[in-house]
Amino acid sequence: WDVSAVESAKKVVVPAPEIKWTVPGMKRGWKDDEGNWWDEDGIRNGPPMNYWRQRADERYFAKDVKVMEQVLDASDLAEVDMKQLSLQVTRPLMNNKLMGVWAPLVRNGKKVGGRGESSDLLETPYTITVRRSGLRRLGNTTGYGTFDAHFDKGERAEVTVLGSSFTLVAVEGNEVQEIGNVNGDEPLTFGNISCLSDYLLVMKNEDGSLREFWTRAEPIKSVSKEDAARIREEFEAAQATKE
Repeated sequence: WDVSAVESAKKVVVPAPEIKWTVPGMKRGWKDDEGNWWDEDGIRNGPPMNYWRQRADERYFAKDVKVMEQVLDASDLAEVDMKQLSLQVTRPLMNNKLMGVWAPLVRNGKKVGGRGESSDLLETPYTITVRRSGLRRLGNTTGYGTFDAHFDKGERAEVTVLGSSFTLVAVEGNEVQEIGNVNGDEPLTFGNISCLSDYLLVMKNEDGSLREFWTRAEPIKSVSKEDAARIREEFEAAQATKE
């Protein structure tokens, strides 16, 4: 999905979040009303492998989407039950989940996004891209795939909005950083993050009110083996020239 391909002067159309499975290629399992276990291959003798990971993925997704739906339907954002969400990472401004393409539904306490023409689409005034400044750097490959490395303390991230780029500094705390303005009069800030997940980035004001509510415009995906080898080679070559 290329979000830049479906945009006008006033809106960008992006896909609504879809569930991200932790285990690649996992066969989804379920239990019927008679107590029989099934997966896509048919009936099973007990739950399929990784079923409990599947159920956790489904719970996390359902929780985030439920709050997103409340934000989309709310006439007063103060009525949204934000207590359903929690911060599951210790250093959100250094976490690799901060990277990606985001679609803001709330900016500076005002709802700016909404539903698209179909249930699988959302509309937002623009997207916000967060990436590592300089060359891409990957973390270790695990059984779950290969993803961007977390930021180091003091490392810079590049934040791009409407063709303008701003700098965000990775820090251990969660304090607010004002990094620039969008459209000349919309402050762009990061910090006081209350939720950072596979689907949402939520930030609050000091009084606990909702300041920012963003959903991913592009899902997190594992880097292929071939791309990972190339990215690592480019990074190592660049490091060698500095020595």
